[in-house]
Amino acid sequence: MLTGRDGGALVAIATIVDEEFDAVREAGHFIELAEQTAFLVRDRMEDGRYAVVLGKSADRGNTCCNEFVGELVERFRPEYLILLGIAGGVADRDGIGLGDVVVADHVEGYETQKFTEGRRLRRPVALDHPSKYLRETIARRVRLGQKWIEYIKVPRPRKRRAKGNTET
Repeated sequence: MLTGRDGGALVAIATIVDEEFDAVREAGHFIELAEQTAFLVRDRMEDGRYAVVLGKSADRGNTCCNEFVGELVERFRPEYLILLGIAGGVADRDGIGLGDVVVADHVEGYETQKFTEGRRLRRPVALDHPSKYLRETIARRVRLGQKWIEYIKVPRPRKRRAKGNTET
């Protein structure tokens, strides 16, 4: 079995938007970060590889997703790669409904616009700044680790939850 820079994995799950990532993370009880990465892992197997690795692309669009999947494969060399998500745009087609599992024979290119109800909505994608490394590695790792909140010594002015914090 081949391993990547940060180990190996039987299955890698790639998500694109926060809602997909959060749902898989919760359902699969992903809590452990893999080494110094922003990928979550679960169940180390006897050969030292992870059973499952979970990650999220920094953004939508062909460029970001291509870079993300390339990095995921380079880091863990999974035997199976699952692109898991909400399959936007397939509702009311071919009898597909909420909760159905859709297995595609190809992945359609997706860019920065959404067409809905006769309108064209723009979805901006930052390609220069902040960097992919900052968003995917540093910022996501800080958010997932939930340790940043303990370094803030000034009390919050109002009683509400900080974004990314699971405690009040």
